[in-house]
Parts: sequence; C-alpha cells; structure tokens
Amino acid sequence: MKPTPTPATPTSLRRRLARLMAGLAVVLVGVVWGVQELWGESHRFSAIVTYAPPVLYLSLPAVALAIAVFAWDRRATAWALLAAGLCSVGVARPSIPVSHRRAPVERTLRVVTWNIHDRLDRLPELRETIGRLNPDILCLQEANARRFEEVMPGARRVRTHSTLILTHGDIRSRRIIRLGEPGQPLRAPLEADIVLDGMRLKVLNVHLYSLQLASALKHPPSAESEQLAEDVFAVRDTQVDAVLEWLEAQDGPALVAGDFNTPPRGHVYRRLADAATDAFAAAGQGYGWTFPSHAPVLRIDYVWLNRDLTAVGCYRLRGGPSDHCPVVADIAVR
Repeated sequence: MKPTPTPATPTSLRRRLARLMAGLAVVLVGVVWGVQELWGESHRFSAIVTYAPPVLYLSLPAVALAIAVFAWDRRATAWALLAAGLCSVGVARPSIPVSHRRAPVERTLRVVTWNIHDRLDRLPELRETIGRLNPDILCLQEANARRFEEVMPGARRVRTHSTLILTHGDIRSRRIIRLGEPGQPLRAPLEADIVLDGMRLKVLNVHLYSLQLASALKHPPSAESEQLAEDVFAVRDTQVDAVLEWLEAQDGPALVAGDFNTPPRGHVYRRLADAATDAFAAAGQGYGWTFPSHAPVLRIDYVWLNRDLTAVGCYRLRGGPSDHCPVVADIAVR
C-alpha cells in the first residue's frame, strides 16, 4: 500500500505578513537607491528622497526583521537582512577604505572645515576645539563676524562676508569667485593661494545653498514650491559649475573644503566625485555623518582633493559648539 501523502501545512498568517513586510522592505530600499542614483536633485520629490536621513529608510527593514524573527520564518529573515544590508551599504554609503601600503610621508598638512553656525556666543569653545585640532589650514563657513578670526591666534586670514580661511602659512594671493549677475548674493567661493613649509597649494572654501527639506515637507506640492525648488537647483548647479571649473584650471595641488549641503549620493555628489577625491571616502571609516552635531544623521561637509594630493586620514569630530561637526583631513602632496 502506498503511504497517504501528508497534506501541505498552510503558511500561517504571521509568516505571510513577515514575508510581505520583508518583500516591501527590499522593494522600498531598491526604489530609494534607484531614485537617488538616477534622479537625485533633479526635481523636488527626488531631492527629498535623496536628502532624507538613511536611518529613516532603515526603519522598515528593522521592523520587517523583527516580524520575521517573531514569525520564525527563514525566508522573511533573509529578505529583511538583505534589505537592511542594501540600505546600510547602498543608501547610507559608509566609507570602507581598502587597506594597502602607502609610501612614507615626511610631512602632512591638516585641513579642517567647519560650519560654525555664527556661534559668536561660543567663541571660547570654538577656539579651544580648534586649538586641539591644530590645523594648518582652517576653512570656516557662517563666520559672519570679524571676531571669528580669533579662533586661530596668529594665523593669516582671507574672508568673504560669511566664509573665512585661516592658515599659519603665507597667503600669496586671494580671490572671491563671483557668481551670477551683479547684486545676486550666491555665496561666492573663496580662494587662497597658500605656501606652508615649502608646499604650495590652492584652497577653495565653499558653502553651497541648502535644499530646504523641512520646508518642502511642511508645504504640499504646488506650482510655487516646485518653482522654488527649481530655483534652488539652478543656484546649486551654478555653484558646482564654478567649483568644477576651478578644479580643472589648477595645475598644482588644490583642494576644496566646505559645507556642500549634499549627502554622498545623488547628482551633486556624483559631479564632484567625477572631478576630485572625497577625502573621507578615501581615508575615513564609517559613515562620517556631520549634521546635526548632537545626533548626526547626514554627511554634508567635505574636503575634496585634486590629483596632486592624497588623503592620509580623515574623520569628523562629533559634537562641539555648532550644528555641524568639523571635518579633519590629513593630506600629503604626491
């Protein structure tokens, strides 16, 4: 006699729910990744998707994983882990430098960039933190008062209204790169030609206009909000065009530092990464989130190097008397 086949046990409701949530998590992370790569900052919706903190996208895989574990479903657990991995690596973009031997470096330069949020009331803390970091070159943004020059005693300086470059080297020349038509305040990049310990390099201090994500989320889509977003994108593209033209024109060591108000993904980052080396991506570790300083969830502050400079190390210093964390890059001339 043939044995009677055992009827298949129907999948329980909680297992079906676990698989549904895990599948949705994989699809959502894939869509977010695709939007960021293909359309980031091309219109209002894609910009919001690109600028949203990666921890928000990690919440769905985390919930899916909890449900999968509770349902004791291996398939759902595998899908949830896949979604979490894609989000952690593809969307959040950690820096995982490949270990390799570097040629001995006799002398490195320390560059610090910091948006200090015009915190004149916390000038002593700024000065103390910068003193500990001991930079050779310091690029500050939102330094609207002359007294911010006191944060690096004895340093030579060059400034615009809100950006400031300080250095212990010699400043051979300085220039403000004008953007747009006369009378349009487009946060013009600030250039300094610096000689320090026999090394000469050009430095550009940049502060890109931000995309007002919070404002965009508060107001429903409308023709006015869409036009405002388009105007912001146009201004940012003008600023990035100026940075790229400046980098292309350099025939020696050059770096660009500042608050770029853009995460390490999307349209603006890709344009910059095609022309220069992101110091943190090359020599940092982890996510390097710089904003907001009390609980960082976004990396929007950078040091970019041209082909004549190499990042030996790079990190962000968490906390401090500003809404941004400072970025510290140790670099060497090739």
